Amino acid sequence: MSYAWLSRGVLPRVLALFLLGGCGGATIPDDVPDDPPTEITLEFEDPTTLELAPSEQVSVTLLTQTGERVSILMLGDALDASLESASVQADADGVATVQLTAPSQPTTFVLRAQVGSDASAELHVAVSELGFVTLDLVLVYEGERELSLWSADVVVGGDCGAILAGYPTDPVGALHVNASQADDLQLGSVPVGPQLAVAIRSEQLAAGCVVFQATKPDSVELVSVTLLDRPMILGDAELDVSLEYTPDPTSYGIVVERSSKTLADVAFPQGTAPTALVLDAMSSVLSADAIYSLDALRAESTVELQLAALLDGVDPNGFCVSLAQGAASAAVAAAASDDQRVEGRLTGSPQSPGAPTFTLTSFAGVSGDALGPQAAVPFSWSATADDVLVVSGLLPVATTRLAAHYMNLALSAQVGVETTVPATLSAQIDCPAVALAIVTAGAVDGCDEGCLAAACEAGLAARWQAGVSAGESTDGSIGSLQIGISGEATVSDELLPVALAGSWLGTLTAEEQEASVMGVATGQAPPPR
Repeated sequence: MSYAWLSRGVLPRVLALFLLGGCGGATIPDDVPDDPPTEITLEFEDPTTLELAPSEQVSVTLLTQTGERVSILMLGDALDASLESASVQADADGVATVQLTAPSQPTTFVLRAQVGSDASAELHVAVSELGFVTLDLVLVYEGERELSLWSADVVVGGDCGAILAGYPTDPVGALHVNASQADDLQLGSVPVGPQLAVAIRSEQLAAGCVVFQATKPDSVELVSVTLLDRPMILGDAELDVSLEYTPDPTSYGIVVERSSKTLADVAFPQGTAPTALVLDAMSSVLSADAIYSLDALRAESTVELQLAALLDGVDPNGFCVSLAQGAASAAVAAAASDDQRVEGRLTGSPQSPGAPTFTLTSFAGVSGDALGPQAAVPFSWSATADDVLVVSGLLPVATTRLAAHYMNLALSAQVGVETTVPATLSAQIDCPAVALAIVTAGAVDGCDEGCLAAACEAGLAARWQAGVSAGESTDGSIGSLQIGISGEATVSDELLPVALAGSWLGTLTAEEQEASVMGVATGQAPPPR
């Protein structure tokens, strides 16, 4: 019978019941506190590594509380070692013993003792027929990472490749030591004779392993281990990158100028009569009933003749083309100001660690809604042994969106106030006058004069937007920026790249023209969500 319950606060409660109420069933007052349960402890009597000869038998002693039952198992490569029992019960003094028979061959393993889920203890066991040696470990590291905490493992007959692949989890059953200083790395009780795998690591950041054979019992032998940086974990990484945007000015100016003309031709096709252009633009935003009525007016009345007189001299295409050179000059000047960036986020994929995605957030001063919907674009990246991160990918770029941005800047500079091309065209065309001419010719179902004026402005804006989107392609076939980044990465304790400092080269391709781009590349891990 176990009396362990007497040490866990049960007996004091029974005595309190008796003293306070005898046998009359009185309850314990609320102000009588429960005695806290006694903490279960468990330890090996001698915690130092147990050195045994092959097949040697020995009694292993554990210390715990009275009557506690202790489970014991062997971890690691215990070979044919055996225990007299898988569990033992402590005596009245809290002492438990178990008989261990060593394996018939040299090895190392661990005895693990446990009392339920309350307490546990471990004892390293080393077996050798030729004796034991102390290893004085000397590490060699030529990397740039900041290393501080160290650990070493020795595995009899171990595979260095398997040990390094398993880090940062230490090999089960190995002789093990931790140290805050590299000079303090020593491991005793190492078996003499068999082949050993001697491994050292600094947390997750760096590791190395050598094969060694100890030959001098009862001595100290030096073992030199070269540590290499462990590879970055790219699958879980995220980096916000910023690329200095300094394109070749001549070819970049040509791209923007040609893209401005492409925008103009798509939005307001050259040679299209202004009357047809405006009425067609309005029809693109009106309801079905209103479109039917407007088409009837165009066929049966003189509304187109009246509008032709009203719009005489208006040339939306020519007006936009006239801004192309100014847009190119504005783009080149902005790129030369050293404050232009291509910015976006690289997001790693745990399923494909070498294939992140890149999502654009700003391009050469154009950001937000002006960029249009941005999809995650497949990129590639890799890390060299010296923590250089190499990134490459093809980013689809709608240069007509760049052109629209700089056409609006050029126009605003001309008129002296901030404005946009569609707003200026609406004023030149005089949308209220267009609406009045239409209602004078006849009614449009469901759309009065104010509605028609608004449709004129909205239709012109829609035509402009069609030109802005003309350069879009999901695969970069219309316009693209080829990106190649190389930079030194700062690596976290979790082996994630958290910062990047380097440079990049690129080629902007659009409008049958190429513009080389280069500049400084930086990156920073986004703040935790």
